[in-house]
Formats: sequence, structure tokens, C-alpha cells
Amino acid sequence: MPLPGDADANCSTDLTVGSPRTGRGDIFDIFLTGMKLAAPFTINTHNGPVTLPAGFNVNQPANVRPAEMIRINTAIKGDLCSPTPSRLGVLGGDACGFPNGRRLFDDTVEIELLAVAGAAYAVLDGRDAGFRFNPALINVLTDGIDYNDRPFRSSFPYMAPAQSGQEHIHQNPMPPAAQVSTYALLQEKRDDAEENAAGAVRLNRKNLDLGESAGGAQTVGLRFRQVDVPQGATIVNTYIQFYAARVQSGPAAFTFRGEATDNAASFGPGNGNLSGRTKTTASVTWNDAPAWEAVGQAQWSPNLAPIVQEIVGRNGWQAGNNLAVFVTGQGTRTVRAYDGDPNAAPCLTIEYIDADGQLVRVAVAAGTMPTASSAVSLSLLTAGRGMTNLDADEAEESEGAAINSVYLPVLTTP
Repeated sequence: MPLPGDADANCSTDLTVGSPRTGRGDIFDIFLTGMKLAAPFTINTHNGPVTLPAGFNVNQPANVRPAEMIRINTAIKGDLCSPTPSRLGVLGGDACGFPNGRRLFDDTVEIELLAVAGAAYAVLDGRDAGFRFNPALINVLTDGIDYNDRPFRSSFPYMAPAQSGQEHIHQNPMPPAAQVSTYALLQEKRDDAEENAAGAVRLNRKNLDLGESAGGAQTVGLRFRQVDVPQGATIVNTYIQFYAARVQSGPAAFTFRGEATDNAASFGPGNGNLSGRTKTTASVTWNDAPAWEAVGQAQWSPNLAPIVQEIVGRNGWQAGNNLAVFVTGQGTRTVRAYDGDPNAAPCLTIEYIDADGQLVRVAVAAGTMPTASSAVSLSLLTAGRGMTNLDADEAEESEGAAINSVYLPVLTTP
């Protein structure tokens, strides 16, 4: 197994004797001092994904002295926890799990094994830029016990009575239901479009103006292909990830609706092709949209679960069908379109409950669709999606602005 910082390939991380953080700074921080971020990353919260910057102080006290202890950041509020708690704690997308304290169901053995293997290295140390954590280790570094074979009690002391060690063999049980994550991308120019107030549709835009353009209010359509969600699934979270195409601020509020159909067709050039489609009853409003502070900055929509729930609940919906979302509103936020850069086009993320109880996590590299071979059991995704070939009318913006979204949730403070 390759190690970070092993320049001489002797299976030992290089370090300066007497200065332990010169070796594995990630392990030193996790277990001895608390953590500060070496790189930006995104955490999942009840209000949607939040990106924390490099240098963010996760849980490291001032004037800290290295010591092995359990630390809990009491400033973390409930709405910063994952809406679906993970037994892998922060490595599983839950800001309120181990090593931010320790809950009864946190799988500390597997969390620590993964940390030693370098799962958090990129965001806590990262000096060895050539090191890449191998997701295949997730299914190797396991103790084989993921869930309780008896449920927790609803009152103190919460833990169920222990099994008899002489009479019971503890097999690894499965949870009654599993949360599944899947991703869907735009795949051609007819998968995104703008329609102005007069009904004229444009399919070849390199950028999409959410809300209003120079010509007034308009509708933006996004068609996501091969949405791998079974009919009738329970939708937990749904977000669209956008990449900012311009630096913008000022008031902006948007409304999202889906297309009320079993399988959304490609957008066409005909007048009213977007506005003329039947919309879902469910809608979601994005009030007070944040400022776009940098070209290439990742931005996330609010939770669109009610819209997707209505669509996948239709009798004719099938896994692998196409799903369309429409955006209208006031103010303007400009995002990258498929024609501008396919790798920076909007991306749909859906988390749902699968009734058959099979646990799945899907990690998808930029520009690809999920496949069975890409499934992993940890919500760890590094997607180096870059923006290139900016328009001439965007000369004031930095060409080739790099975008790196690291889905390795750790901890956060308000």
C-alpha cells in the first residue's frame, strides 16, 4: 500500500526526528491536536452542502498541546450534522461523528484504519501532492461488523443487553434500509437551454443566466440523463451543483420545478419548448442566493427532494429515465453550461432510501456516468472538474480556473 510522503519508496513516511508532524501531519492532527484544513472541502448539512476554505479551524484549540484524547466541538449545531448519520462519522459525510466526539454507533475501528491509510490526507496535510487514497481499501480495511444485531433502546442507558459470548456468534447484520447516492450529468447541447420572455429558445449557450438576462426574465432548463433511481424510492436529498461563470452579487431568488413526465425529452428550438412543458406541483425556492465570489466557484442549489420525489413517484417512472428541472426567478447568477465546458456543466446528486436494504455509495469522476464498478461504501469523491475555453465576452475572467471539489466531510463550526 503506497504511503504519503514516502519519497524513497522504503514503505516508511519520511520525517524529521523530533518533529512528528513533518511525517504524517494528517494522523498527528486527527489523534493529537485537532484539525485545521490544508485544502477546501465540502460537507453535507441539513441546509445543503457547505464548502469550507483552506485554513479553516475544525477543532484545534488555541495553544494546543499534543495529547491523545477524544475531542468534541460543542459549537457544532444540529443543522450542521448530516441529515442521515453515518457509522463512518466524518469520513462518511457526517460532521457530527467520530473524531468529533464518539457516538454509540460510530465505527471507530474502521474510521481509524481508513485514516491511517490516508483517507483524510489530502485535506489535512497534502504536502505529498502525488499521493492518492485508494478507494479499494474501503472494503479491505474493515472489521466486518457494521451494524448492531439488536436495536438501541429509546431511553438511558440506550445500549441493548449484551449477547452471551459463549452462546452467540456475532455476524455482520445489514441495516433495514440503505441510503443510496447517485449522480446524473448533462451529456449534450440539447440537455440545457434558455427561453426568454417571448418564448425564443437558445440551445448553444456557453453560459446560463439563472433568473434574468439582459433581455429580462427567462427560464433555464436542465435535463439530466440516466437518473438511476427506482420508481417509488424515498428521496432524502437532491442538489444541483453549479459552477459560477462570472463574479456576481446583488439580490437574487430562484424557483425550481421539475417536468411532470415519466421520461423528459431533449430540449428543442421551437418557440415555448421550455415554458410549454407540464411542470410538477412541487417547487423549491432559493431565496437570497449567495454572491458568486469567484469564477469556477462551486455553488449548490437548495434541497430539491420534493420535486424529484414527485417525479420518481409517477407510475411510469423507471430507473435510468431522464429528468428535467426548470429555473426561473429574479436577479441573475450566471453558471457554466454544457457548451461552455461539459466538465463544468450542472450536476445532479440524489440520495434516496432503497427498500431492499443494500448499502451503496457511488463515486463518479467528472464527465462520466456511474457504473457498477464505481460503487464504493464511503462518500469520498475527488472530482477535478476544470473550466476552460472561456468566451471572448468573459475576457475579464481567469481562463482555465481550476475547480477541485473534495467530498471528504470532516467537522465544521458555525
